[in-house]
Amino acid sequence: MPELSPQPDRRAFRLALAGIVVGGALLRVLVAVLLRDAPLTYDAPEYVLVGRLIAQGEGVVWPARLLFDGSPAQTAFHPPVTYGWFALASALGVEERLPLMLWHAVLGLGTVVLVAATAREIAGRRAGLAAALIVAVLPNFWTNDVALGAETPAQFAVALVLLLAYRVSALTGTHVTDRLVVRSALLGGACALAALARSELVLLVPLVLVPVVVGARVPPRARAAALAAALVWVAVPIAPWVWWNQQRFEEPVFVTTGLDTTLAQTNCTSTWYGDSVGYRSTWCSIPVDSVYASRRMDESQMAVLYRDLGVSYARRHVERAPVVVAARVARTMGFWNPFEQAQDEGSEGREAGIVLAGTAGWFLVAGLGVAGLRRLRRSEVIIFPLVAPVVVTVLSAAIAFGASRFRCGAEVAMAIAASVQIDAWWAQWRSAVPAGEVDGGEVDGGGVDEAPVPADGTPREVVAPPTQGTS
Repeated sequence: MPELSPQPDRRAFRLALAGIVVGGALLRVLVAVLLRDAPLTYDAPEYVLVGRLIAQGEGVVWPARLLFDGSPAQTAFHPPVTYGWFALASALGVEERLPLMLWHAVLGLGTVVLVAATAREIAGRRAGLAAALIVAVLPNFWTNDVALGAETPAQFAVALVLLLAYRVSALTGTHVTDRLVVRSALLGGACALAALARSELVLLVPLVLVPVVVGARVPPRARAAALAAALVWVAVPIAPWVWWNQQRFEEPVFVTTGLDTTLAQTNCTSTWYGDSVGYRSTWCSIPVDSVYASRRMDESQMAVLYRDLGVSYARRHVERAPVVVAARVARTMGFWNPFEQAQDEGSEGREAGIVLAGTAGWFLVAGLGVAGLRRLRRSEVIIFPLVAPVVVTVLSAAIAFGASRFRCGAEVAMAIAASVQIDAWWAQWRSAVPAGEVDGGEVDGGGVDEAPVPADGTPREVVAPPTQGTS
């Protein structure tokens, strides 16, 4: 068995990770200070106001209706995690714009730590630090933190799912049943958290949780117990929200009504044939929007009208669907005209320059990520947990519309995969340097090339023998 890394190496990793987290925090503080006077746009005002109303005991209600005529109109337009996060902020007295941005950035910094732990689990310390650095500095991560959107808790949840998935896959043998059940239950809870942050992430259950647990190298009875525990803990956090929605709405509502409105705003002539093909337009939903003023329907009944409007248009123009779906996916994955896409996303309150910088960073990380996935596959490390968020991104874009923020889960996965390739390049450079020329002569072990991971997915860290010149 390879020799485990000594405690000083673990301490060095933690210190280096702490430095990256501090650097990421300073970057987010700087951006938050620069943008503190910019108006809140798109979904951010709703998240903040609904959170504030929850903290005041009003419940999960639509703030515009409550402020307009005092009627507590129930809402499930978005999943509840982001509402709850801002409700906690309000309960703690965090309500001003700048403190809220810094509050939201706490989750973003948590993602830095989780990504580092996942990459370290897969490929060693260097990969963990590389992944942390990517998430700490790339615009597509910190812009979500300061924009007060749902993408920040979603990225946190995806990173947690990936970490727990690889820790489940690391278990093997006949004496790990208890640990497997516990880790699988935690994985189920993490998948539920992800689904309650962004509803499309419920697909991580069939794409990650089930194959990871079923594929565990343990006796069949242990796998069955672990899978049962995992699915129970998927249901436990989600069930109360779904049950409550059935009580307060006229029509069935599960996690959110937002998809129904999206279907109306993305399936019309301007988004299927015009310059905005593959994007969205609020003009599309005007035939239904005016009904809100009548107060004759609750949000679930409106959702039915929105859904019928969008689906009926798509059915009438089904021959155009392949082009529209391709445009949606291309916009989301950055292959659409980046300048046009940046301008379109201006309606969501995102600065065009930041969107362009994020697209450039995505191409870099995705390219490195593909190379990292190939390297992991050659090392017999399971890669489907890292591929799954990309699949979810493509599917959600195909159904909804194209936007860079829909890449939030894929960016977490690709940052981890990219760190594997960065680690491999670093190892190759270190091995090419003559012994004694490397400062201190210390060689960090734990990379994929240096310490291949066995077929059961168990990570191994090794310490290379000292090079010449090491004291």
